[in-house]
Amino acid sequence: MIGIRHTDFGEPEKIVTLLNTSLFYHHSRLLTLGVELNSEISTRKLWRYRLTPQIHYSISSDKAIQVGGGPSNLDKMAKTDWLLTVRVMRTF
Repeated sequence: MIGIRHTDFGEPEKIVTLLNTSLFYHHSRLLTLGVELNSEISTRKLWRYRLTPQIHYSISSDKAIQVGGGPSNLDKMAKTDWLLTVRVMRTF
């Protein structure tokens, strides 16, 4: 996915290019492995990112658990944080 975010219409440097890329490998019917990279690039050429390796495990035909984690500096430019993400998904 590629997109543009404009948070402050009074300042042109607040325009940010968004780039979200992901790669998934279906290991089996129940298990999917993947990695997701969410990037933000400002007009001042500042790059911020969140890298999330992840595992998706199917509990049933309509439910799955997603677990992932990795480095991120989306919230703070100077410091890299380590995040853990857990989601329970249901297909309708």
